[in-house]
Amino acid sequence: MIRFFADAFYWIALINPRDAEHARVSSFARTFPEIAIVTTDEVLTEVLTFFSGSARLRADATRSVRALLAGETRVIEQSHASFLNGLALYEGPKTKAIA
Repeated sequence: MIRFFADAFYWIALINPRDAEHARVSSFARTFPEIAIVTTDEVLTEVLTFFSGSARLRADATRSVRALLAGETRVIEQSHASFLNGLALYEGPKTKAIA
C-alpha cells in the first residue's frame, strides 16, 4: 500500500472550503482512497493553531481532527525525539536528526 504524509497544508486545504487549494486537495483525497495517510500530532497541532482565530473554523477543525483520529489515518504521536527531528528538518539539510 502506498503511504502519503499529510502535512498542515493538506489538512488546512481539506478542512477549509475557502482555501485556494481546497478543490485540488479534495480531488486528490477522492481520487486515491486506497492511499494510507500518515500524519503527526505536531502537524495536527499546527492545523488547530491555524484555525484558532475563528470560532466557526475552530469548530470545523476540531471535528475534522477528531474524525481523522477515529478513522484510518495513522497519527504518529509526538515525543521529544519527534520534536527534535522536526526542528532539525526545519533548520535545513546541515542539521542532523536524532535516531
